[in-house]
Amino acid sequence: MWNMALSISLVTISSAIALMMWIMTIARKSNTLKYFALSFTFLSISFILFLVQERYPLYGIVFANSIMILSYMFLALGSRKFYNIYPLLSARFYFYLIIGGSLFVIFTFWIPSYRVRAISASAFVAIFSAENIYSLVKNQLSSLFRKSFKLPIVIIISLFIAFHITRIIVLILSNDIGSYFMEIHPYTTATFLVTQFFTILWAELILLADMEQLLGRVEKKKEQLASIAFNDQLTGINNRYALEGFLDQELERQDRYLEPLSFILFDIDHFKRINDKLGHSAGDDVLIAAAQAAQTNLRLTDRIFRWGGEEFLIVCPHTLLNGAAEFAQKLRHLLSVIDFTGANNIPIKFTGITASFGVIERFPGESRNDCFRRVDKIMYLAKKNGRNRVELDQNEKEKKGLVNIQWLEEWNSGISIIDMEHRELVQKGTRLINLAVIQSKKELLCEAMNSLQTHIIKHFRNEEEILKTIKYDKIEEHKRIHKHLEEDARILYEKLAKEPVIAVEIFHFLMDQIIIGHLKDSDSDFFQLAREYMNRIDLNSKE
Repeated sequence: MWNMALSISLVTISSAIALMMWIMTIARKSNTLKYFALSFTFLSISFILFLVQERYPLYGIVFANSIMILSYMFLALGSRKFYNIYPLLSARFYFYLIIGGSLFVIFTFWIPSYRVRAISASAFVAIFSAENIYSLVKNQLSSLFRKSFKLPIVIIISLFIAFHITRIIVLILSNDIGSYFMEIHPYTTATFLVTQFFTILWAELILLADMEQLLGRVEKKKEQLASIAFNDQLTGINNRYALEGFLDQELERQDRYLEPLSFILFDIDHFKRINDKLGHSAGDDVLIAAAQAAQTNLRLTDRIFRWGGEEFLIVCPHTLLNGAAEFAQKLRHLLSVIDFTGANNIPIKFTGITASFGVIERFPGESRNDCFRRVDKIMYLAKKNGRNRVELDQNEKEKKGLVNIQWLEEWNSGISIIDMEHRELVQKGTRLINLAVIQSKKELLCEAMNSLQTHIIKHFRNEEEILKTIKYDKIEEHKRIHKHLEEDARILYEKLAKEPVIAVEIFHFLMDQIIIGHLKDSDSDFFQLAREYMNRIDLNSKE
């Protein structure tokens, strides 16, 4: 009864797995899954035949084992297919089939021997399982999934092989081989249970691996679609759609941190003449060459975009106007010396192309459309002034109206940490003023003021500790000045959070109270004492 129930459960499970594999094979039109579907189909048939072994021993034992071996052969072939190992039916597999078939024919009809047939069955199951390990190891495993699962899969298959090797040993050493395996026996039960377990486990691993392959193909398709959507198909560089996301980040970064951001727009001179005289294929080669020349000379932070037609836009983060102009001049020269000799589609050989360049530096708060209009205007100015030249927006600095507070050497105290913190204080204050100049959002102003306020408090505490160390006799008076400035910073922060504050008011706080009133006047009072202290330390260290 137990044996029958076990067999029925095996049939049910393996048949369900086989059906699922066939459904996926048909739905996916997958040749790989077809081998796995055949494997589990043969396994189901072998389990069905096991049900009739008492009434029809030839079918229930001999044929059942033969078909089960075939199922594991198709499992091995499916693995070879999955890992792209060809040919699928190598010479080894033909050898297995010839030897296996001969053994079963000989020891079934000529020299009947249950022992040899059982040993052969386990041996071939172990061999085909080992073929799965071989396919797994031979494959380069480019997939992260397969790399991570390589060891567990090898261990699981090895355990299955070890079980069948153990079964072979038991078969060899057993005296009463017929009753041992033909009747109900714990080891027989264990054989079926192990087979059932590994059938389910193998199916799960196959489905997981197939799912991973499917996800890989989906991801590759997404990359292809993204490439089509955001890359110019002719030149291979980014198109205007790709510009949107990149520029949003750069504009926000500049508005937040006030770092320079420049634009270069260039247009191939007399491009229509090239198309008319040499053909559109020659024009395509010119565009490709121009894009490649620019692309290969960009810095890591720069980006080039096909703006349209024969126009290209280069965005240069962290770059001032003069720096962008220098790169534009370099690129103009590179374009002029390109050798088109040997170009595939150009019927007439020629050297060099010319282009007109417009260069601007964006000022914080300027909209992207205003930037585009301005750089386009400057580029056409280069066209108007004779082509093959670089034009700059000369009035840009006046338009920006930003404050740039330069650090003076006379502000150095002689103590590195104080000087470093003073410089950072000036930088943070300058950024705050300029954010007010360009009328940034209240959130940005409050963030900048909070950063300045926090730095002021930290700096004052550090400075007080240093003054204590160098034995400054006016330290208590200095602390009172610090406390007063901290209070003024707090009041200014609260005011910024409630109502608009003009840049002049922030400038007054930074210049009159912090830089002139405190750094230049109050702090300079202990600079000489600080320098003498540092000189004594240096002298002692030398001695």
